[in-house]
Order: sequence, then structure tokens, then C-alpha cells
Amino acid sequence: MESKYRVFLIGGNSLIGCAVLKGIKLRYKDVEVFKFVRKKNSLDNNIIECKNYKDSINKIESLIDDDKKNIYILSFGVLNEENTNQDLLKNLKNHIEINAYDTLFLMRGFKSLKNFHEIHIVSSILSGFFRPSIGSYAISKYILSKTLNIEVFLNEKLKKKLFIWNPAFVESNLNKNRKSVLIKTTSKKITKKVSSKSNGGNYYIPSYAFIFVKVAALLDFLIFKMDKKIN
Repeated sequence: MESKYRVFLIGGNSLIGCAVLKGIKLRYKDVEVFKFVRKKNSLDNNIIECKNYKDSINKIESLIDDDKKNIYILSFGVLNEENTNQDLLKNLKNHIEINAYDTLFLMRGFKSLKNFHEIHIVSSILSGFFRPSIGSYAISKYILSKTLNIEVFLNEKLKKKLFIWNPAFVESNLNKNRKSVLIKTTSKKITKKVSSKSNGGNYYIPSYAFIFVKVAALLDFLIFKMDKKIN
């Protein structure tokens, strides 16, 4: 049976992005998948090299089928720690440009394409509280979160189609040689969460991470101390 859905994963090598993809495949059962990566190491025609992810919009336009609904997953970004050997302003600019601006640019482009069905954006619990050792990353995720709120405010119809995933710390290449602050999750738990949600929303993984974020935001001084101790 021919699939009714096409899923486009921007950041095809992302562990979390692939976990989200698995959850979507469990929901819809039969989907056709295209992965966009910055460097291709496969002959698979459904894996597409795209050095600048913003260029993926043009490539996707050529892949749109009038008979299929389109689902987008945005799961890419940078995470560089703050240190005395690195220019803080350059680090901040880099994080905001890639993690916030590029993601928002793509989201706005994709929702305007034909047969738009859903869009899934991978964010982080750090959009809700501040961890100074990766402060630029946290700020970029905060900007992303608040700007997505504006998008939903301006376009109520987007509310049911926009899925924002805020996972806790996941052991992945992005977090290599880093430790979590108290709370963790896994790719399996992300897949399970994604597969259980059919309406858009702002979701935390695990669910109780929402409470942790609210408390952590009020206890900045404690997070600062813990972060200093870990690093």
C-alpha cells in the first residue's frame, strides 16, 4: 500500500530527531521518509545532503506529491560550552542564528508549502531555565520557545499542527563529555511520548520535567552552584 504521508527530517543524524521520527512512524504506520544531512555517507536516495539547512526548502518543494500530506521534523543545532578561550558574543550569535533563527526560518517556510500537515521542533528543557556553562545555548532555546509562542498567537490554526519537544538531557553526540543537572531521558522515552500525542503542543520529556523547569527557574543560585560543581 502506498504511503499517505511524507516525513522530512532536517538533521537526519540527530539521535533525538530520529527518536521523534520513530514516534511519528508508530502513529501513522506507513510513511515515506526523507532525511536531510550536512554530510552524506550513504547511497540511499532518501538521504539528501544539504550543507545549509535553509536550502532544504527548495529541495523539498521538488519532492512534494499532491496526494501526500507532509510532516516536518526540525532537529539540528549547535551546543558549545562557555569558556574563557571563546568569545562570548560570537558564541551567543552563533547559537541564536542556528538554534533559533534558522529553525524559525524553516518552520515559516514549511508551513507555507502545499499539503502541510504537521511540524515537530526539537527544543530543550533549557528553554525554561538558565544553565550558565551553556548559557548561549539556553538563551537560543528560550528565544526559539518565545518566538514560537508568538507564531501560535498570530495563527491559531497552527496550534494543533505544531509539536514542540522539550527533552531533558540525552546522552548523544551533542552532549558528549557533558553531565546532566539532575534530570535525564532516553531516545526510547522520546519515541514513546511522540507516538502518544496526536495534537500539537509544548511537551516535556519526561512529563515531570515541566515541574523541574519551573522550580529551577526560581532557584537560579542553586543551578549556578550545581553547574559549577559538575564542570
